[in-house]
Amino acid sequence: MSVQEAFFADPDFVECYSEGPPRFVPGHHDMLRMATMLLSEDTPAYAQELVVGAGGGVQLRHFATAQAARRNNPHVGVSTGVDFLGQSDKNSMKQ
Repeated sequence: MSVQEAFFADPDFVECYSEGPPRFVPGHHDMLRMATMLLSEDTPAYAQELVVGAGGGVQLRHFATAQAARRNNPHVGVSTGVDFLGQSDKNSMKQ
């Protein structure tokens, strides 16, 4: 098992993974805000959005909060790790 695989298999790492991108990616919040603006300009209110690489649920939570009118059409996330999808579900439900 590689070092990277070991991190993703560690439940503690998975649980706190969503805290990483906002700290390590410059302009992370602004990137999400821009994506929300672009989606709201051309995406119909009844559309469902697919978030690829949704591990941790940061993007799903942001889109769900920013686009409250779309609560009837939830955002869908995919990730390569089952543990990450579980954590994404937990995090995306937080308000």
